[in-house]
Amino acid sequence: MRLFPKILLLILGLLILLAVVLTVVEVRDETRQISSLVEQKGTQVARVLSVSALPHLVNRDFGTLNALLHETQRGSDLIAGALLGPDGVILAHTDIDRLGDKGSDDLFLQAAAGEGAVVQHWGSGSEAVMAVGAPVRLRGDMLGVLRLEFSEAAVYQSLRSTVLRGIGVAAVAVVVGSLLAFAASGLITRPIRQLTASAGRIARGDMTHPIAVNRGDEIGELAAAFQTMTESLKRTFGDLVREKRRTEAIVQSVPDGMVAVDAGRRVTFMNPAALSVLGFSADEVLGRPCVEILGNPPCVADCFLAGGNGAPSARREEMGLITKTGRPIRVIKTVAPLQDEDGRVAGAVETIRDITQTRRLEEKVRQSERLASVGKLAAGVAHEINNPLSAVIGISGVLLRRLPADHADRVPLQEISDYGKRCARIVHDLLNYARQMPPEKRSTDMNRLVRESVQRIERANPDKRFSVTFDLDPSLPEVLADPYQMEQVFFNIVLNAVQSLNGEGEVRIVSALDGDRIRISVIDNGCGIPPENRSRVFEPFFTTKPQGTGTGLGLSISYGIVSGHGGTIDVESEEGIGTCFTVRLPLSPIGRGPV
Repeated sequence: MRLFPKILLLILGLLILLAVVLTVVEVRDETRQISSLVEQKGTQVARVLSVSALPHLVNRDFGTLNALLHETQRGSDLIAGALLGPDGVILAHTDIDRLGDKGSDDLFLQAAAGEGAVVQHWGSGSEAVMAVGAPVRLRGDMLGVLRLEFSEAAVYQSLRSTVLRGIGVAAVAVVVGSLLAFAASGLITRPIRQLTASAGRIARGDMTHPIAVNRGDEIGELAAAFQTMTESLKRTFGDLVREKRRTEAIVQSVPDGMVAVDAGRRVTFMNPAALSVLGFSADEVLGRPCVEILGNPPCVADCFLAGGNGAPSARREEMGLITKTGRPIRVIKTVAPLQDEDGRVAGAVETIRDITQTRRLEEKVRQSERLASVGKLAAGVAHEINNPLSAVIGISGVLLRRLPADHADRVPLQEISDYGKRCARIVHDLLNYARQMPPEKRSTDMNRLVRESVQRIERANPDKRFSVTFDLDPSLPEVLADPYQMEQVFFNIVLNAVQSLNGEGEVRIVSALDGDRIRISVIDNGCGIPPENRSRVFEPFFTTKPQGTGTGLGLSISYGIVSGHGGTIDVESEEGIGTCFTVRLPLSPIGRGPV
């Protein structure tokens, strides 16, 4: 039940109780007053009659006594009257049939023994009777007792009127009190309802409405305290909102991915960096088990199980993940437990740093170091071999010129000369690889170099069954490069692509602007490179071609040339589908345009 009806019922109850008490008190007082008046009237009538009856009693004039009793009964509340002799025999009575009867009782005895009137009451309501006994004496001798019985119905009728009047007054008091109680309850509960409404708005987060309770009593003080609390809460809430936004901004701006999971290992939060790394949207990950998103490395389980005797600690490890698109990546993952106020593990927060590109660059650095070491070794070996090899080729050539055409030694000598020349080509390639002369850069059109490289290959293969298509950006800016070295790069790459076709297939060459670099891709639909060989394609002397068809130095030399130009060369391949070599070169100031 609300406060308003409680207050109203309380006031009404108090008013009704007050009306009842006042009515009871009034009835009691009036009863006492009326009873006292009736007794006084009865005793007075008894005394008067006793005095009046004395001479008639002495003269034994009973007829006059009867007439006197009847005269007294007329117009009064007298029910019955009698004059009894000293022996209790009725000498006179308002009822003539009672003459001569014995009428002595307790009232008679008390009156006969006393000097004054005796009063007794019996019955109730309309049958209530007041009996008065008064002795009739002459010079101390008791001549008889006058007995009068009065009806008290009029008394009770008066009391009933008093009660009804009290009930009416109480009813009026209840009505008036109800109106006053309603007004008083409104004065009390209206500001309380306003406070309740304000508390409801605050609970819903609306703290913009002031509490309009202007009173000088305790409720006004309560409203003022409530308003002060609201303003303080508003300031605190504003501080919390600003702190929350600042924290969210920090978390959203962190370059590393952040993932929060609950005790059931379900994802409850993932910042944009994590979504970007893994390729998901927020709707796709929230509420899902983290094992479906991040896998289930041991460090996660350890974080949840490490809270036994000591505080759980964070774990860090490098691991591989698979993105939504199926792309494998390498990440450094740190997992730290989240604890509740009792120190129990309630979840975990995981940070993910994508180091895929870093590991690739490290691998390229290691590869460059290996290539540089091999280059130094190759240069030393080439210098040591070159002089005796020149002698072998020269001597074999002289002997071949001296021997007749049909001489039996010409065949082995010719083989010595051919193998010597082949070794010379290898030594030449080794020296080119080892020297890596600084490029002589000038403004160069890469689209033109690509076409010229393809033309050289096509002229060397007049009966070709492969096709070369171009998708070159005509607006591709020129770059500062050594045209002779870069033509060698494209020649080597396109030649490898053509040789991977095994006579039939297609090579597609694409050029485009890629930010502050140009990108040239050579794509073939040949046999592809097995996964175990992809990391070795730029190593010197590594080749998968049949023996005698390649030295394994072409791509190594190309790698060194591109690196010398400040560019990069990458390979992507899938066995049985094809290979894509991509060369990226930085734009020259000419290509960048005005700064």
